[in-house]
Amino acid sequence: MLHADLSSDEEKKLQEWLGAPDCSINYATALNKRVDGTGKWIFEDPTYLEWKRKGSILWIQGQGNCFVKFMMKDIIESLRKITVSTFSIYHYFDTRDNTGSKTSFQGFLSSCLSQIGVQHQKIHTELKKLHESSRNGLSHSKPTNERLADTIIQITRDLVQKDYQVNIIIDALDECNEMNEVWDFCMHMNSLHSVGILISSRNYQPETSRYSILSLRNNIMVKQDIA
Repeated sequence: MLHADLSSDEEKKLQEWLGAPDCSINYATALNKRVDGTGKWIFEDPTYLEWKRKGSILWIQGQGNCFVKFMMKDIIESLRKITVSTFSIYHYFDTRDNTGSKTSFQGFLSSCLSQIGVQHQKIHTELKKLHESSRNGLSHSKPTNERLADTIIQITRDLVQKDYQVNIIIDALDECNEMNEVWDFCMHMNSLHSVGILISSRNYQPETSRYSILSLRNNIMVKQDIA
């Protein structure tokens, strides 16, 4: 599954080549601003528990406030604590990012690949192959969206064949400039066995019924938490 060790310098160069946005900043911001104890009801919600048990796609729909981000932070934290046979990655779309990488499909893909392809200074075989195949003399050309997506899919297949549950958590999909591309990718990923996808957004809703909805609008628990 993991091909070889990476030195700190090699990992830094690899991450620079991928150009993945640093979503840990969004995660840390939500962590620092949330009020302890709020949003914990989600972990007993039947819709969430069903998603966690079966995988598939769960869509959390809510108003444009920080509460949704706080809830997503708690979900990410909870899922990433499950280290036995579970692999969870996340991405925050964010229109406040002036680089554009947190609002693009490419930024999303590179973010996912940087998490699923490199762990504890070890690189997955498929990511190593992608990196080596992009060599152009002494430098490396940037991979296309198609090759990024294919590599993520290949690594995910490898993980699920080894009986891992793979979770992808996506915050604020409505802040992405290429929502349809992200959704098509999610549908492809969801066709794989043992892949769960959790998305939050305000307004975007694709024309398909292949997902469950957890609405935060007019939710009494949300109103209590905001208060």
